[in-house]
Amino acid sequence: MNRALLSSSQEASQNWGSDLEASTEHSTKTTDDSFTLFRRGVAPQRIFRIIATVYSVIFVMNRVADVAYLANLECSFPEGLQYLDTVAARARCLDYTRQTVHASMARSTATFVLVMLLVCTGFLARLDSCLSGIFAIIEDVLNFLQQGMMNVVGRNCCLGACFSGFSCIFGTLQRCCCCWTRCIKLDVNRLLQGAVFLVLLSATFFLLDVPFEIWMHNIDAKFGFSNVVTTPMANFKDSLIQGFISVLLFGIPSSAAYLAVVSYRYGWVLLWGGMVTIQCAVQYNAGRLGPMLLGPSSVFPDSDFGVGHGFPLAVSEDQSHPLVALDRIYYPGNASDSFLTHDLSRGQVNLSSLAEKPGASATWEFTSEELNAKNATEVYGRTVGKVAAHKAGHGLEALEAAGWTVGDAPAADGKVGVRHGKQLRDELFGFADERGIVIDEVYMIDGSYKDARANAFAAGAGRSRVIGLYDTLFLGEPSSANSSVSKGKVEAFSSVRKMGNWLHGVHPTELGERPVWHSAPVQSMTDDEILAIMGHELGHSAMHHVEHGMVREMATSFITFAALGWIVHSPMIVGAFSLAAPAAHIAVFVYSHMLSPTMDHIIGIFNNALSRSNEFAADAYSARVSKKYADGLQTALAKLTVNCNADPASPWYWEVLHDDHPTTAQRWAHVEALKRELYPETPEKKG
Repeated sequence: MNRALLSSSQEASQNWGSDLEASTEHSTKTTDDSFTLFRRGVAPQRIFRIIATVYSVIFVMNRVADVAYLANLECSFPEGLQYLDTVAARARCLDYTRQTVHASMARSTATFVLVMLLVCTGFLARLDSCLSGIFAIIEDVLNFLQQGMMNVVGRNCCLGACFSGFSCIFGTLQRCCCCWTRCIKLDVNRLLQGAVFLVLLSATFFLLDVPFEIWMHNIDAKFGFSNVVTTPMANFKDSLIQGFISVLLFGIPSSAAYLAVVSYRYGWVLLWGGMVTIQCAVQYNAGRLGPMLLGPSSVFPDSDFGVGHGFPLAVSEDQSHPLVALDRIYYPGNASDSFLTHDLSRGQVNLSSLAEKPGASATWEFTSEELNAKNATEVYGRTVGKVAAHKAGHGLEALEAAGWTVGDAPAADGKVGVRHGKQLRDELFGFADERGIVIDEVYMIDGSYKDARANAFAAGAGRSRVIGLYDTLFLGEPSSANSSVSKGKVEAFSSVRKMGNWLHGVHPTELGERPVWHSAPVQSMTDDEILAIMGHELGHSAMHHVEHGMVREMATSFITFAALGWIVHSPMIVGAFSLAAPAAHIAVFVYSHMLSPTMDHIIGIFNNALSRSNEFAADAYSARVSKKYADGLQTALAKLTVNCNADPASPWYWEVLHDDHPTTAQRWAHVEALKRELYPETPEKKG
């Protein structure tokens, strides 16, 4: 056995030595001399230094822009929107913007520092060398086990190959005696080594990112954007742990497969072609894929539905969801006076009448859909007294003026509103039909279970499109558990904050002690505002912005994938890191963390400029429908800005570097100019 192990080790050493000698010879030919780039000889180290320099310049440029933005942050509404410029709204915007920019700066800086340390200290080459040694030892041990097993079961028996499964994984596939491996010309040992290399670094960056993820989650929770009932901090941390485990478990096979593709000379073409094919298939089949991706139960209701506004959180006996939100969408149930939630928030709720016969005056209750330990439903809240039946027989409309109690306490602000789903659906489909835009379906997207920010979209290309309306467009202000507003102080001012406040006349004492905003969105959208928003989204479809964006994406992604293929197969990495042999995994790391972010940022500046132009065009498309649409679009933009604590007029350099949408001030002024042009008989709206 010792003799077999020695023989196997010598053979492996000879093979490794010959491979090393060949690769070193190749490296010498390609790295000692310069390689050709644009018909000129360029040293690999020089190309790498250029990439690192551009990467560093972009990082510094963005951080300078961050500091300048914080120093000049105003959060004041321009002319026409000054009616929104209250002390509370401005304070919220200042506080939220500063905290998010600080978190983003810290995350970007930490990532940049780690990337530069890994690249400039030679750690990548040392890690690769260490893994090569470990895998060489593993291969020697597996070769010894394989040789001993072959002596037992016979060299010509495939049973021996089955017993040498670990050798098939960590060794080269050519050594297996099973016939299928003879068709494969891949060095699996090197692929697995590269996969482990990438997974170790991915896990490192994941751990680095965890504190910043928690930081951002806390900021969103503080300002009411994160749904802390559905995703409390404990659950959020559990999801981070699960994400880290998935990186370790699934990272190696996925990274090995990725390296196998990019190691092929034209593998980057296969990746690009696959991405383009999937993108086209999804966009041109949005109508067919909608029920599978969004779920058939997400179809926008074609009848009246209820919306809870201003209710405190209800206490439940079920420990899996001790707090239940009542500010939700209530869809029609089986009975005429029964409505229920079917979202992803914890604790499904029924809203129903206790009337003995349909249409009779009775008390309405919020009850749990599941039975509790006593085999009964929990009552979360009920109306104050009986509710008289609506004269037209519509139960929800009778509830609009009703008072409520939640638990044993009155819910002073709690109301159940009614929205006419069929009317809204018919107007949307009618709008599209008049303009020759095909809509397959309208969906209600359950966004509130995670985030309170409102959104809407029109997806698809060609003659297959769907509309998505987030439920947060309809929901109002959620309350805290005790219906009281918690108090908190604005955090201590940094020197940048002090300077910015002093420059713009905002004294710190003006912000003083204030209520922390746990409500988003503050105001739900009216039907006119939702129609104006969808007029904007369908404007993108009518002007084929989705198709144009797909063409741009194909062109820019071709460039970035070509850069991936170039960096993997060029001798630059070998020369820049003084490697003994080509290493696709090191090239992939450099591409993913240096070259790709650099290219994406440069390309993104031009794409964002085109995107902002498209947004102006879509706003104009909606505003040209009627004055009602123009007014609805303006008020919707104002609500979205206030509800999201967004800066209504960020500076031009911030917009160029980061924003794919124009500022609210620019869009509002653009629509206002169109109104003066299209509807001159209407007097100008004053702020």
